[in-house]
Amino acid sequence: MFYEIGILFRYMSYLPIIFLTIGLILILIEEMLWGSCVFGISGVIFTIIGITLRVLVNDGGNPFIQAAVLLLMQSILAAIGFLIVFWLSRKGRINRSWLVQNDTAVSQDFSAGTVDYSYLIGEEGTAFSYLRPIGKAEINGKLYDVNAGSVFIEEGTKIKVSSVEGVRISVVKVKE
Repeated sequence: MFYEIGILFRYMSYLPIIFLTIGLILILIEEMLWGSCVFGISGVIFTIIGITLRVLVNDGGNPFIQAAVLLLMQSILAAIGFLIVFWLSRKGRINRSWLVQNDTAVSQDFSAGTVDYSYLIGEEGTAFSYLRPIGKAEINGKLYDVNAGSVFIEEGTKIKVSSVEGVRISVVKVKE
């Protein structure tokens, strides 16, 4: 076995070394950028090409053992890289690196998923259902889910929008 390892590296040309190195680097990049798969698949392909190039130039020894040793070494280096990436992510160092996107595509003041109900402040309507304290109210001809705070308001009672926080519409009973 040690004889095979000696032959493996003694007669290795630059081309397999380049392919194996590029393959390892691509695999390490994949470990940092979870879910892209492009780097990981490319790294595996480069690794296979590097192993194949080394085994095709058979300068003595068993090519299957040489391929197994190269694959084992590449796997160990990738596992060490994974452990380093895992350790760095637990320390929070990867989150502060250029690899992780920290900003969103839209400004933080705007969210297409949240409707702005601030135009309803001061509007009056009627309780469409019992507000215990949450229920439905009709305001300007449309139904909204509203919150009456800590009071109960009966169905058909006049209400007024007192505040809006996100999608939470708070109402109070109108004094007649």
